[in-house]
Amino acid sequence: MYLLKKFKVIKQNKGLTLIEIILALGILGIIVISIASIFTNAFMYMMQAKEKFEALNLAQEYMETIKSEDLSEIFQAYDNKVFKVGNYTIDTDLQGEEKDARAIKIRIKVKNDEKEMVKLESYRKKR
Repeated sequence: MYLLKKFKVIKQNKGLTLIEIILALGILGIIVISIASIFTNAFMYMMQAKEKFEALNLAQEYMETIKSEDLSEIFQAYDNKVFKVGNYTIDTDLQGEEKDARAIKIRIKVKNDEKEMVKLESYRKKR
């Protein structure tokens, strides 16, 4: 008799039902999709940060070049000029008179596909 009762208990716990398996797979799917979207967003933000970093490096490079060159050459080479480097467009603008100014204001804008990425402004004293 005891063995018969034990057998009935074992017989009743056959395993997981189809509904339990479908629910478990649904929950697992939701978790996987959430994690995948986190990685996708992280990758997108990483690419945007890389583009901004490259644009900032280009702007700093042009700023240092303008500051290091001779004042008489700066206005001819960089005043209201547009330069194309890879996917980036670099606009340079100088404010101040070449002969009369004590300082020249330098503006550099870097764009990628007409979207402004970086804008730098600085001054250069007349030497």
